[in-house]
Amino acid sequence: MRSDVKYKESYANWLDKVIWDEVKRHRNAYEGCEAYLRENAFLVTFTFDHRKITEKREAASKAGQPAPQMELAEVGKLYNKVCRSLIGSNYSRRRDDQPMMIAALDAEGTRYGYRIERPRNLHVHSIWILPRGQAVRFEEAIQRISGSPHMEGLAFDQIDVRKIVSYRTKPGEPSDVCSYLAKFQGMNTERCWVAEDLQIFPRTSSDQVRPWAPSMVYSQRLQLEAASESPL
Repeated sequence: MRSDVKYKESYANWLDKVIWDEVKRHRNAYEGCEAYLRENAFLVTFTFDHRKITEKREAASKAGQPAPQMELAEVGKLYNKVCRSLIGSNYSRRRDDQPMMIAALDAEGTRYGYRIERPRNLHVHSIWILPRGQAVRFEEAIQRISGSPHMEGLAFDQIDVRKIVSYRTKPGEPSDVCSYLAKFQGMNTERCWVAEDLQIFPRTSSDQVRPWAPSMVYSQRLQLEAASESPL
Protein backbone atom coordinates (compact mmCIF):
# COMPACT_ATOMS: atom_id res chain seq x y z
CA MET A 1 0.00 0.00 0.00
CA ARG A 2 1.30 3.46 -0.88
CA SER A 3 2.33 5.42 2.20
CA ASP A 4 0.02 8.34 1.36
CA VAL A 5 -2.92 5.92 1.14
CA LYS A 6 -1.97 4.45 4.51
CA TYR A 7 -1.89 7.92 6.05
CA LYS A 8 -5.24 8.79 4.47
CA GLU A 9 -6.89 5.67 5.88
CA SER A 10 -5.43 6.39 9.32
CA TYR A 11 -6.84 9.91 9.21
CA ALA A 12 -10.23 8.69 7.99
CA ASN A 13 -10.50 6.04 10.73
CA TRP A 14 -9.53 8.62 13.34
CA LEU A 15 -12.08 11.13 12.03
CA ASP A 16 -14.79 8.45 12.14
CA LYS A 17 -14.04 7.93 15.83
CA VAL A 18 -14.11 11.69 16.49
CA ILE A 19 -17.51 11.95 14.78
CA TRP A 20 -19.02 8.92 16.52
CA ASP A 21 -17.86 10.22 19.91
CA GLU A 22 -19.52 13.57 19.19
CA VAL A 23 -22.78 11.98 18.01
CA LYS A 24 -22.95 9.83 21.14
CA ARG A 25 -22.95 13.03 23.21
CA HIS A 26 -26.16 14.21 21.54
CA ARG A 27 -28.27 11.23 20.46
CA ASN A 28 -30.80 9.63 22.73
CA ALA A 29 -30.45 6.07 23.98
CA TYR A 30 -32.71 4.60 21.29
CA GLU A 31 -31.36 6.53 18.33
CA GLY A 32 -28.73 5.19 15.96
CA CYS A 33 -25.67 7.29 15.13
CA GLU A 34 -26.43 7.31 11.40
CA ALA A 35 -30.02 8.41 12.05
CA TYR A 36 -28.75 11.33 14.13
CA LEU A 37 -26.29 12.34 11.41
CA ARG A 38 -28.97 12.36 8.71
CA GLU A 39 -30.92 14.96 10.68
CA ASN A 40 -28.10 17.02 12.19
CA ALA A 41 -24.97 16.81 10.03
CA PHE A 42 -23.80 18.74 6.97
CA LEU A 43 -20.94 18.58 4.50
CA VAL A 44 -19.91 22.14 3.64
CA THR A 45 -17.32 22.92 0.96
CA PHE A 46 -15.59 26.29 0.75
CA THR A 47 -13.85 27.56 -2.36
CA PHE A 48 -11.84 30.76 -2.19
CA ASP A 49 -11.21 34.03 -3.93
CA HIS A 50 -7.46 33.50 -4.27
CA ARG A 51 -6.78 37.21 -4.80
CA LYS A 52 -8.34 37.98 -1.42
CA ILE A 53 -6.45 35.10 0.22
CA THR A 54 -3.17 36.48 -1.14
CA GLU A 55 -4.02 40.00 0.04
CA LYS A 56 -4.80 38.76 3.56
CA ARG A 57 -1.62 36.69 3.69
CA GLU A 58 0.47 39.66 2.56
CA ALA A 59 -1.24 41.97 5.07
CA ALA A 60 -0.45 39.55 7.91
CA SER A 61 3.17 39.34 6.77
CA LYS A 62 3.57 43.13 6.62
CA ALA A 63 2.09 43.45 10.10
CA GLY A 64 4.66 40.98 11.41
CA GLN A 65 1.98 38.47 12.35
CA PRO A 66 2.52 34.72 12.09
CA ALA A 67 0.83 33.56 8.89
CA PRO A 68 -1.71 30.78 9.54
CA GLN A 69 -3.02 28.56 6.77
CA MET A 70 -5.27 31.34 5.51
CA GLU A 71 -7.97 29.11 4.04
CA LEU A 72 -8.50 27.38 7.38
CA ALA A 73 -8.34 30.72 9.19
CA GLU A 74 -11.21 32.05 7.05
CA VAL A 75 -13.31 28.97 7.79
CA GLY A 76 -12.58 29.49 11.49
CA LYS A 77 -13.92 33.04 11.25
CA LEU A 78 -17.09 31.75 9.62
CA TYR A 79 -17.45 29.16 12.40
CA ASN A 80 -17.49 31.96 14.97
CA LYS A 81 -20.12 33.88 12.99
CA VAL A 82 -22.32 30.78 12.77
CA CYS A 83 -21.96 30.10 16.50
CA ARG A 84 -23.00 33.67 17.25
CA SER A 85 -26.12 33.17 15.11
CA LEU A 86 -26.99 29.82 16.71
CA ILE A 87 -26.19 30.54 20.35
CA GLY A 88 -25.78 34.28 20.85
CA SER A 89 -22.94 36.67 21.57
CA ASN A 90 -21.83 34.65 24.62
CA TYR A 91 -21.29 31.49 22.54
CA SER A 92 -17.66 31.17 23.65
CA ARG A 93 -18.85 30.41 27.20
CA ARG A 94 -21.31 27.76 26.01
CA ARG A 95 -19.01 25.20 24.44
CA ASP A 96 -21.46 22.32 24.91
CA ASP A 97 -23.96 24.14 22.69
CA GLN A 98 -21.46 24.78 19.90
CA PRO A 99 -21.49 22.53 16.84
CA MET A 100 -18.46 20.43 16.04
CA MET A 101 -16.81 21.36 12.77
CA ILE A 102 -14.00 19.34 11.18
CA ALA A 103 -12.32 21.43 8.46
CA ALA A 104 -9.92 19.66 6.09
CA LEU A 105 -7.80 21.31 3.43
CA ASP A 106 -7.97 19.81 -0.06
CA ALA A 107 -6.44 20.49 -3.46
CA GLU A 108 -7.33 19.95 -7.10
CA GLY A 109 -6.67 16.44 -8.34
CA THR A 110 -6.88 14.43 -5.11
CA ARG A 111 -10.38 13.13 -5.82
CA TYR A 112 -9.19 10.40 -8.15
CA GLY A 113 -6.34 9.19 -5.97
CA TYR A 114 -3.58 10.44 -8.27
CA ARG A 115 -0.33 11.70 -6.83
CA ILE A 116 -0.18 15.45 -7.31
CA GLU A 117 3.11 17.28 -7.76
CA ARG A 118 2.05 20.49 -6.03
CA PRO A 119 -1.27 21.48 -4.42
CA ARG A 120 -3.32 23.86 -6.59
CA ASN A 121 -6.69 25.52 -6.06
CA LEU A 122 -6.81 24.90 -2.33
CA HIS A 123 -10.28 24.56 -0.86
CA VAL A 124 -11.79 23.21 2.36
CA HIS A 125 -14.25 20.41 3.01
CA SER A 126 -15.91 20.48 6.40
CA ILE A 127 -18.27 18.28 8.38
CA TRP A 128 -20.60 19.96 10.86
CA ILE A 129 -22.21 17.92 13.65
CA LEU A 130 -24.96 20.04 15.21
CA PRO A 131 -26.68 19.72 18.57
CA ARG A 132 -30.30 18.75 18.08
CA GLY A 133 -32.56 21.59 16.93
CA GLN A 134 -29.92 23.75 15.23
CA ALA A 135 -30.13 22.45 11.64
CA VAL A 136 -32.61 24.96 10.21
CA ARG A 137 -30.91 27.96 11.81
CA PHE A 138 -27.53 26.66 10.67
CA GLU A 139 -28.63 26.62 7.04
CA GLU A 140 -30.13 30.09 7.42
CA ALA A 141 -26.88 31.43 8.91
CA ILE A 142 -24.79 30.03 6.04
CA GLN A 143 -27.24 31.38 3.46
CA ARG A 144 -27.09 34.83 5.06
CA ILE A 145 -23.30 34.91 4.92
CA SER A 146 -23.02 33.50 1.40
CA GLY A 147 -25.70 35.89 0.14
CA SER A 148 -24.26 39.02 1.74
CA PRO A 149 -22.12 41.53 -0.16
CA HIS A 150 -18.47 40.41 -0.16
CA MET A 151 -19.29 37.38 2.04
CA GLU A 152 -19.16 39.60 5.17
CA GLY A 153 -15.48 40.30 4.54
CA LEU A 154 -14.49 36.65 4.24
CA ALA A 155 -12.37 35.43 1.32
CA PHE A 156 -14.77 32.80 -0.01
CA ASP A 157 -15.77 32.42 -3.63
CA GLN A 158 -18.57 29.91 -3.03
CA ILE A 159 -20.03 27.92 -0.13
CA ASP A 160 -21.74 24.62 -0.94
CA VAL A 161 -23.94 23.11 1.80
CA ARG A 162 -25.25 19.55 1.65
CA LYS A 163 -26.94 17.40 4.26
CA ILE A 164 -25.20 14.13 4.99
CA VAL A 165 -27.88 11.71 3.82
CA SER A 166 -25.72 8.59 4.01
CA TYR A 167 -22.77 7.66 6.19
CA ARG A 168 -21.82 4.40 4.54
CA THR A 169 -19.36 2.18 6.35
CA LYS A 170 -17.98 -1.29 5.66
CA PRO A 171 -16.53 -3.63 8.28
CA GLY A 172 -12.88 -2.78 8.85
CA GLU A 173 -12.91 0.24 6.54
CA PRO A 174 -13.36 3.98 7.13
CA SER A 175 -16.59 5.65 6.10
CA ASP A 176 -17.02 7.12 2.62
CA VAL A 177 -17.54 10.56 4.16
CA CYS A 178 -14.28 10.59 6.13
CA SER A 179 -12.32 8.97 3.28
CA TYR A 180 -13.49 11.87 1.11
CA LEU A 181 -12.60 14.39 3.81
CA ALA A 182 -9.05 13.02 4.27
CA LYS A 183 -7.99 12.87 0.60
CA PHE A 184 -5.37 15.61 0.90
CA GLN A 185 -4.15 14.72 4.40
CA GLY A 186 -2.50 11.49 3.28
CA MET A 187 -0.51 13.19 0.52
CA ASN A 188 0.36 16.19 2.67
CA THR A 189 1.56 13.99 5.53
CA GLU A 190 3.96 12.36 3.10
CA ARG A 191 5.10 15.56 1.38
CA CYS A 192 4.48 18.28 3.99
CA TRP A 193 3.40 20.99 1.56
CA VAL A 194 1.59 22.87 4.33
CA ALA A 195 2.14 22.65 8.09
CA GLU A 196 -1.54 22.68 9.03
CA ASP A 197 -4.12 20.90 6.93
CA LEU A 198 -6.93 20.12 9.38
CA GLN A 199 -8.67 21.82 12.30
CA ILE A 200 -11.47 20.83 14.65
CA PHE A 201 -13.81 23.35 16.27
CA PRO A 202 -14.43 24.23 19.00
CA ARG A 203 -10.67 24.09 19.50
CA THR A 204 -9.69 21.49 22.09
CA SER A 205 -6.75 19.22 22.71
CA SER A 206 -8.49 16.47 20.71
CA ASP A 207 -7.50 18.03 17.39
CA GLN A 208 -3.85 17.85 18.39
CA VAL A 209 -3.86 14.08 18.98
CA ARG A 210 -3.67 12.97 15.37
CA PRO A 211 -2.61 9.64 13.88
CA TRP A 212 0.10 11.41 11.85
CA ALA A 213 1.51 14.94 11.90
CA PRO A 214 2.81 16.09 8.49
CA SER A 215 5.80 17.99 9.84
CA MET A 216 6.74 15.11 12.17
CA VAL A 217 6.61 12.47 9.43
CA TYR A 218 8.51 14.67 6.98
CA SER A 219 11.19 15.44 9.58
CA GLN A 220 11.61 11.74 10.44
CA ARG A 221 11.94 10.84 6.76
CA LEU A 222 14.64 13.49 6.24
CA GLN A 223 16.53 12.15 9.26
CA LEU A 224 16.35 8.60 7.90
CA GLU A 225 17.51 9.74 4.46
CA ALA A 226 20.42 11.67 6.00
CA ALA A 227 21.41 8.66 8.11
CA SER A 228 21.34 6.35 5.10
CA GLU A 229 23.66 8.70 3.17
CA SER A 230 26.12 9.07 6.04
CA PRO A 231 29.47 7.30 5.46
CA LEU A 232 29.36 6.21 9.08
